[in-house]
Amino acid sequence: MARNFTTLWQFLKKALRHWWYWIYNVAWSLFGTATRIRDNFLPDAWRQKLGTRHLLELIPKMSWQVWLIGVLLLMIAAIARSAALQIREAEFAYFDIQEELLRLREAPLSIEMTIHEMIHRPSFETHSYWNRDVFLRVSADLVSPRLVEVEYGLAVILRGKTLPAEWLRDVDSWCRTEIVRDPNPFSPNEDKPCYNMDELSPRLEMGQKVDGWLHFRTLGLPDGELAKCKLRLLAKSGHGASHTDMPEGSFSVIPGGWKIIPKDDAKTYSERSPGNAFPPPL
Repeated sequence: MARNFTTLWQFLKKALRHWWYWIYNVAWSLFGTATRIRDNFLPDAWRQKLGTRHLLELIPKMSWQVWLIGVLLLMIAAIARSAALQIREAEFAYFDIQEELLRLREAPLSIEMTIHEMIHRPSFETHSYWNRDVFLRVSADLVSPRLVEVEYGLAVILRGKTLPAEWLRDVDSWCRTEIVRDPNPFSPNEDKPCYNMDELSPRLEMGQKVDGWLHFRTLGLPDGELAKCKLRLLAKSGHGASHTDMPEGSFSVIPGGWKIIPKDDAKTYSERSPGNAFPPPL
């Protein structure tokens, strides 16, 4: 109820904002035009008959109720005129918004994707030396359309030939941990913490930049050949496709100070602290 009164009050303020100004201008323009015609074109007899004082004496004496009714009628006319203008403006704004939404829905897919980091490991789970797990830390910023759900893919290009890579939706089953290097092989392993990883969301919205990890598994590609490949990260939807490239030689074949381990690997995961929600230091 209070909201309805607020909306009505805003409408009346907008409707009555300039009505008195327009009435004053119209009345003054009519009066000025009439006096100019009288003073410049009419004979003296008519000038005396249509004198201002004489015309004021011809105005009938009316009660305050009549004046009040007249003012109310003028206000109603002003409100009706303003309401028609507001309705027309609202219709124009509505059609403009519908046209803009239609344009955004039909716009081709455009995503600004940046690959910040890549970590890879042999895919021991497949029992094949030729398969590798590739983890990419990516940021994605949707440019068009307004809202879309994409499917990510990875193209591994080796001397013009595209090798298959499978997108795995299991990032939450892995964690990132620091590699333990100790020159003394008899010293016990240090307790290095593990860091949980979030998957890059496939549901993107314009203006909402997202970050996360993607897990791909390449098939039939050993370490020695991975350095010679160009990686192309793809995002596909019904609006088209968008991609970003990692040129060959732009990433290290041998992992650096971090590696990815599965959480269900009791032998490795139990030696480290539980998953840490905070991101690791750079």
